[in-house]
Amino acid sequence: MDNNKIDEGLQGNEKIETAIAALQQEASEEMLAHTLTVIRRRMKEGGQFIVAVEPPTGGNQMQIQAVQTPDGNSWWAAFTSFEEELKGSCLLYTSPSPR
Repeated sequence: MDNNKIDEGLQGNEKIETAIAALQQEASEEMLAHTLTVIRRRMKEGGQFIVAVEPPTGGNQMQIQAVQTPDGNSWWAAFTSFEEELKGSCLLYTSPSPR
């Protein structure tokens, strides 16, 4: 895809997509550490994610879309690009902030 058409904060997130794909191929502590390092580097570079939201109901505000895992934990879905969001390819789940 032409990087000129990608939101500036999302440019570079393909590094995260590559790291996560490698982690999916080789699920090891080393690959997890590598993936988390790539995510941290993108954060330090000012990289951004797309967070899915639920439409408001009634007079309520929008809510961040959450996924509940079998163990009962709730996680926010985060996407590395609009393309990944449209495909439904949530590559990353992040724990909701305790705030």
